[in-house]
Amino acid sequence: MRWYAHGDPLKARHRILNPSKVCVVNQCGTPVYAREMCSMHYSRWNRNGDPAKRTARTTSLEVFRELVLLETDDHVLWPLGVDVGGYGRVHLANDMSRKAHQMALERREERPTGRIACHVAGLGCPKSCINYRHLYWGTHAQNMADKVIDGTNQPTRGRLDPEAIRVIRNLAGTVPQQELADRFGVKRQSISLVLNGRTWTNVA
Repeated sequence: MRWYAHGDPLKARHRILNPSKVCVVNQCGTPVYAREMCSMHYSRWNRNGDPAKRTARTTSLEVFRELVLLETDDHVLWPLGVDVGGYGRVHLANDMSRKAHQMALERREERPTGRIACHVAGLGCPKSCINYRHLYWGTHAQNMADKVIDGTNQPTRGRLDPEAIRVIRNLAGTVPQQELADRFGVKRQSISLVLNGRTWTNVA
């Protein structure tokens, strides 16, 4: 077939995409490949007759591209693999992967230097949620403070570190000392000494 079409049995045919036309399936917006669909949705239609139907062959990147288009206030949970921390992972080329919630926020907002993707505290967000409305760019200290508020932090029992000290100070007056003590696995007196400037004075 390749020899008949091109005169060269080793030459593969490459379809030229039309950037002026975009895929009409689920407001995809990707350049049209064929039948008013992008290559991904056309491949699905050609495979099973439905451009919106995913099969076992669908990649995690395809799943991600569909989920990030959803506009809802509900949790959008990553349905595929997660890492040891419970965050969804999107598998890319060359055996690389990235956190799904971070990629979701990057599609909506530019990532500021030195910031990480954090789940908004108080919404009860599972770590696998990738709804951009439930995410914001924050510092590591803010993320730790959010985890304390939501009760999702897992500190070493009976031990504080500089990062924990900063979180405790940031939450002073908003979270009871006993609750902070319970969260960090120490006595209430230890929290009181921190807040009164009696201990950890070397931590800014």
